[in-house]
Amino acid sequence: MQMVIMVSIEIWIYAIEATIFTNIRLFLAYMISLVFSLTVGIAAALNERLGKIIIPILDILQSVPILGFFPVAIYLLVAAFPGRIGVELASIFLIFTSQAWNITFGVYQSALTIPSEFKDLAKAYGIKGLKYVTRIVIPSTFHSLIYNSMMAWAGGWFFVTACEMISMGEFNIVLPGLGSFILMSAYKGDFYKLAIGLVMMLTSIILVNLLIWNPLLEKAEEYREVARSITSPTITVVSTSFLIDFLSAIYSKIDDRLHQLISKIPRETWNRILSKAMLILKMIMVGVIIAVVFLGVFCISKAFPTIIEFFFSMNFTLYLYNALTGTALTLFRIIVAYIISVGWILAVCILVENRSKLFAYSIIIGEVLASIPATIWYPAFIILIEKYGVDPNIASILIILTGMQWYIFFNVMGGVKGIPLHFRQVARLYNIRGRLYLYVSKIILPGILPFLVTGSISGWGGAWNTTILAEYITTGKDVIYIHGIGGLISRAANLGDVGGLFFYIMWMSIFIVLFNKLIWSRLYKVISEKYLAEL
Repeated sequence: MQMVIMVSIEIWIYAIEATIFTNIRLFLAYMISLVFSLTVGIAAALNERLGKIIIPILDILQSVPILGFFPVAIYLLVAAFPGRIGVELASIFLIFTSQAWNITFGVYQSALTIPSEFKDLAKAYGIKGLKYVTRIVIPSTFHSLIYNSMMAWAGGWFFVTACEMISMGEFNIVLPGLGSFILMSAYKGDFYKLAIGLVMMLTSIILVNLLIWNPLLEKAEEYREVARSITSPTITVVSTSFLIDFLSAIYSKIDDRLHQLISKIPRETWNRILSKAMLILKMIMVGVIIAVVFLGVFCISKAFPTIIEFFFSMNFTLYLYNALTGTALTLFRIIVAYIISVGWILAVCILVENRSKLFAYSIIIGEVLASIPATIWYPAFIILIEKYGVDPNIASILIILTGMQWYIFFNVMGGVKGIPLHFRQVARLYNIRGRLYLYVSKIILPGILPFLVTGSISGWGGAWNTTILAEYITTGKDVIYIHGIGGLISRAANLGDVGGLFFYIMWMSIFIVLFNKLIWSRLYKVISEKYLAEL
């Protein structure tokens, strides 16, 4: 009996250590994502020429599934930094790729649509340069930043098992962490350890929500109400978090002190410093580009015979046939998952839009459920498929649902919270609230439609990424392959088929970019022109 207790304690201690390791990786990846998103997103929004270069690149990177970054993580980071450091950097890099793009697009959209009243005030008071970025742009992006950060954090948890168990052909890395602990427990069918892992994960997610995201959401609403107060009566919102207020006070003091120091420098001196800094920055960028080009040419020249042999050995006809049929089947599954997602999310919106406590609880529940990795459900799905004859396509659609719905959920919930006051006043004035169909079609839908489209773009991106898990269900020994583009990518990675992996990822990325440009971008433009101006 004593031995059993000792073993149980050891498991709990290891689970706690694993949770700490995973949270450190998530935090470091998030901080890198945050700096990247604010820098790149704001730069792309404020500089139109730069935006035309950055946004298409981000669009392509967002469409690359996490397995597409495995070769970079393995052959670049692990090779460049041998030992534990390289492996940890690879894991953090992979988590970064599951977090950064969503936050960056959110910052970009918010910075691009700063209210004209803010811009007029900035011009009137001579606020420009760094002061304009810190006092106008960043506060304007804060609301979107927090909602997208919550989704990014959940996305990091969702893919953490892939980031702590990096596998490609014969190359396998297992890092100590909660993701690998949960996945290994699921593979071995050790439901006791799996339950412990889930308890630790849920506890961690809930604590982060209570201590960080909820107070930040309050602060985000404060920024939104300040924005509204420019054209409407002021509504005071008081933050209930000492931590957030303390950090805000530190930021304000640093910001004020920085501007005081800058203001003491004569304008001519400051202009000279800026011009020299820009010149140095351009020289560094040119130097980096030249170095990358020379390095690329050198590597290609060395590996040219191997590359030629590799391409000639690829069975393009088979790959093309698989890609065409696989993409069609995957697209069908995503459409079904999307219809289900939009249906239940709209129902929840109608239920909670005027109930603040219910709204807050739904956000917490959503954040917890969005963080559960899809691979946790693998053992259950394999039992359902093999023992009870459940169609594998149903299991695949359910897993795709877990990777799609929460992007839509958080964006739409943000839209519900931001339905303009005059919309609600009209509803009360004409007693529309009592007539459900009119209230939904005339008040809720116009208020949330731009957010629904934005969430749908991210949700479809998440769905495409999730197909690598949804169409190749494995618990180590058992493997269920469901034909689709995601399944083809996962199978190629597990078999070490580099040619197939490269071809399918390129095909998938090109298809997603074209799909976004032809459908989602046009739809977003139409919806924005029709509804966004009214908000």
